Amino acid sequence: MTTATVTPQEFGSKVAQVITLLSQTFGNIILPFASLAMIVSIVLFIAGSLFHSSTVRRMGIAGIMSVVLGVILYFSIPLIFALLRSISQPLNVSML
Repeated sequence: MTTATVTPQEFGSKVAQVITLLSQTFGNIILPFASLAMIVSIVLFIAGSLFHSSTVRRMGIAGIMSVVLGVILYFSIPLIFALLRSISQPLNVSML
């Protein structure tokens, strides 16, 4: 059984299509999950503050920071791809 050869341009375009499809698919899941995680983290932070538990309060702060970082990374995916594409053009490398 032989496999067909694929040019770097075809491979890059297929990878870009797959990543775009995954981003769109998970977009419907990520934002509601991030909202739920933010609510849980805020509740943990408030409960830790009320009961003077530094561990629970730190868990709430870590959750809030993780959600914020995750949402920032999620929304920066198009910027990262554009940056990779603009870097690959002068270097004559076929990326995305």
